[in-house]
Amino acid sequence: MLIMFDRIVHRILGVPYRLHAGYDRQVSNPRATVVFIHGIATDSASWENIIKDVESKPEFDDVRLVCLDLLGFGDSPAPEWSQYSTKDHVRSIVKTMKKLRIQKPAIIVAHSMGALLATEYVAKNFHPVKKMLLVAPPFLHPKQHNQIDKIYKSVFNFIRKYRQTRPVRFIVKALSRYSTVRPKYFSTRAFDRSLDKVIINGKIWHSVAAIDIPTIIIAGVLDPLIARANIARVSRNPHITVVTKFTSHDIVGPSRHPIVEHLTDMVRSIK
Repeated sequence: MLIMFDRIVHRILGVPYRLHAGYDRQVSNPRATVVFIHGIATDSASWENIIKDVESKPEFDDVRLVCLDLLGFGDSPAPEWSQYSTKDHVRSIVKTMKKLRIQKPAIIVAHSMGALLATEYVAKNFHPVKKMLLVAPPFLHPKQHNQIDKIYKSVFNFIRKYRQTRPVRFIVKALSRYSTVRPKYFSTRAFDRSLDKVIINGKIWHSVAAIDIPTIIIAGVLDPLIARANIARVSRNPHITVVTKFTSHDIVGPSRHPIVEHLTDMVRSIK
């Protein structure tokens, strides 16, 4: 009965799912709200160390902190029929932001695929976001604008095709010991479709021009998963500032320090 109800409401009627908030630190009369959106093949727990870092700073004493689980990840719904397209993900983010009653000035901090979804969310003006911090966004052009796009799309399609083979599973398991990647997600429809529909197809590229709020992109010198040429093109938007750091693609270890640094500056600037 519940499965039938879910199918009618969400698949047939098109009602978006509400996402699970893996962490929601409430404060009285918040000066601002920071919403964290994770990347692919992980969940809201990926922000755990960064949350600990910012909570130790007095600038965040009156700031609400929210970490979302994207559709298909963490404790959010994971419908087997969903296409996990950009539209599916963003509609769920929109509904969740409304349900959480985030009315104060919001700052979005997003990593990897989450950074692409945050870009789409802000570009469509679904919520009055004040500032945005994007970490390692894998921007690709939808029409393989250059050889770099072709190479990255080939790599990501290779991962899609062979993600459940023994060699790939071994590599992912090894990487998970030192990163926020969770091997359990590689076998899911959410991972496969999100990689294809959000990252590989590159349609979010066209939303970059619509970004009209102060946005910082953190690009790591050691990051093999972002096309640096595309990051340079994105920075032509006068509202976007690219900061290059000696970091990798993930948000653990030394990679988290510039995130905390720039986020603290953003929060400090909101009166």
